[in-house]
Amino acid sequence: MKAFQKEVEAFKTFNTFKAIPRSQVPKGKTILTGRFTGKIKSDSEGKPTTWKQRWVVRGYMERFGESFYQTNSDMLDHTSIFTMISLAAANRWKLRCIDLSNAYLHGEYDSEHTYVEMPRGFELKDDNGEDLVWRLVGNTYGLRAANRTFVLWRDKELLEMGFTRFSKDHSVFWKASGTSAAPEQKICFICFFVDDALVAFDDEDFFDQIYKEMSGRWTVKCENAQKFLGMTITQEDDGSIHIDNRATIDKMLKEFEWDTIGTTKDVPIPPGFEPDNKTVPLDPSFLQHKFLGFISYLASTTRVELKAPLNRLARYINKWNIACTKACKHLARYIKKTRDLGLRYHADDGLINKAIGF
Repeated sequence: MKAFQKEVEAFKTFNTFKAIPRSQVPKGKTILTGRFTGKIKSDSEGKPTTWKQRWVVRGYMERFGESFYQTNSDMLDHTSIFTMISLAAANRWKLRCIDLSNAYLHGEYDSEHTYVEMPRGFELKDDNGEDLVWRLVGNTYGLRAANRTFVLWRDKELLEMGFTRFSKDHSVFWKASGTSAAPEQKICFICFFVDDALVAFDDEDFFDQIYKEMSGRWTVKCENAQKFLGMTITQEDDGSIHIDNRATIDKMLKEFEWDTIGTTKDVPIPPGFEPDNKTVPLDPSFLQHKFLGFISYLASTTRVELKAPLNRLARYINKWNIACTKACKHLARYIKKTRDLGLRYHADDGLINKAIGF
């Protein structure tokens, strides 16, 4: 119950809604509803740490031109993450993760005519006994343009703090002290994925100044970079950085009840995999879209060798049969066996400015 109350209290803190009598809602206006959604937050090893509740508006009830107009917003590219990690390793920079609390309660939603029912169990009445509803004043979760509203607010705040936004990826910012000609210049890079940020910096005092300014503006948490977007990050004493997806792999195997399977496979796809045989029966029970979604994430982050088997399995996504399911289980055995594989960025001056491919 405390998690529910904490969420409702956050609305009051951020002045997200204003309570008005239901009779003041203009005729013909849609009164949106919402629901609480729960999530268990985990650490870098996948162990549960906190139970979190969010009250989310049913944004699909909104009407274009009435309560929202634009929904597009910037999104972080994985390439930017790996580029920053590579620079951090090569220059022996430090990494931190920053989490901005109640992200979507920041910013001003581009509409003054959005009305929402109060959460069940927290309904109120006025002095005359009339039911109250909320009129949206700020921003909140579930709205069609909630992400755009938050990102515009976040970027404005960072620019006011002296950060510069990269032209190629608007979710990456940097800030330097002094001038470019100064030999003692200090620098800090930030990659933002909505409210989660990966920070790389070369000077602890300079970062402390930045974090102090952030804390004065936002409610933020900072910790050593151990997990970011599902990837486990390990920074060693010599500055080298290793990233892998152990936690994501464990989650995938558990969801498909394959966490107890063996680990005897040495190749991702079984030899002679040919699911085109029309005599092989279809398998409508397997969640191939979900499984291939996991594989797509792994292939686009730390497990590049999975792109070929992903491409091959994806050809049969609309004519899935038992042979495809067996191939997925074979692939799961391979992934479980190679669970700790990932990408390693060396802190070696000799590797700087050299292109390495495979």
